Amino acid sequence: MVGLVGQLVADPRGRRVALVTAGSTPDNAYRRGLAWDWITSAMVHGAQEETLLIVDAVADRDTWAALQREDGAGELLGHSRVPLWGRIGRWSAGRRGRDGVLPGAEGSFSWALGRVLEHGVPGAPAAVGPLDLQPAVEGQLGWGEPANAGEARLLVPRDGGDS
Repeated sequence: MVGLVGQLVADPRGRRVALVTAGSTPDNAYRRGLAWDWITSAMVHGAQEETLLIVDAVADRDTWAALQREDGAGELLGHSRVPLWGRIGRWSAGRRGRDGVLPGAEGSFSWALGRVLEHGVPGAPAAVGPLDLQPAVEGQLGWGEPANAGEARLLVPRDGGDS
């Protein structure tokens, strides 16, 4: 299991994505950041039998658009051999007087997952996976509210993921 928390930036063509530090730009993100295709390749070719990539990230307007396209960076989020679980939110600092939720901060996916793991899920089996925890995590976040529509992309493993 690998957990990534931070900001995603797409290259100028919108084909490659990297997890970056503050101050990175589309022109230097792939050199300065952790390349998404490298992460998935390492997980696919690793010796572990079970994999799960947990993601809590934000993306600016241009990266968000690149992630929505299935022919570019968006296809990186659907690798068949790397189950993803988490949330990628659209970063919208200061828009209409609201700030976006930063990864790891209160109200983020990783914050909600931590609360669920700390308090448990009544009736859940002793060994749980993403699909067992997903309803409780969503409950912590209140994702059913219309205000969040279009501002976040929820990632849930197709096969339920392994833990």
